[in-house]
Amino acid sequence: MSTAEKSLKEHLGEETQAREGFTVDSREKAIWAMRKIAQFTAEIGENRRIADEEIERIEAWFATVNSPHQDSIDFFKGHLESYHRNLFKETQGKEKTVKLPHGVLRLRAQQPEFVRNDEALMAFIKKNDQHNFIKVVESVDWANFKKELAVFEEDGTVVLKDWGVVLDREVISVILKGEKFSVEVVV
Repeated sequence: MSTAEKSLKEHLGEETQAREGFTVDSREKAIWAMRKIAQFTAEIGENRRIADEEIERIEAWFATVNSPHQDSIDFFKGHLESYHRNLFKETQGKEKTVKLPHGVLRLRAQQPEFVRNDEALMAFIKKNDQHNFIKVVESVDWANFKKELAVFEEDGTVVLKDWGVVLDREVISVILKGEKFSVEVVV
């Protein structure tokens, strides 16, 4: 076992013992713990920056080494398409699929793509009284409806305040949650 490995094992052992016996029981320890969180957060940020730089470098390398291969793929695909289209014409559309030992060539009809201006189209439909092509979507105004609700903390019963109506749990149910703890670190 190398000296570095021994040092690491000793450090991990000490850290485990320190963590097991550590408690925050004073303001000073709370400040120290927050300082440690800030330190670790900064280190994570630095690690992210380094990783992002390395990822960027690797992606640039990947693009560079694969560019000639992609150019060759595009070259051969272009020639295969030309070959297949000529074969398709010669066979009067019978050769839509050509099976080869290393793959398959296919020609398929595609649906046309409609480029539309929704505002102009809506105006056209309304102007020509074609309302059957207009879709109306009903939805509950949840923000305003929610303001009218009261929740009983004991059992999660939901009541409409103004009406005094208890809503059935199939209509609406509540998942009661306790307080949420968070730590805001100032770096």
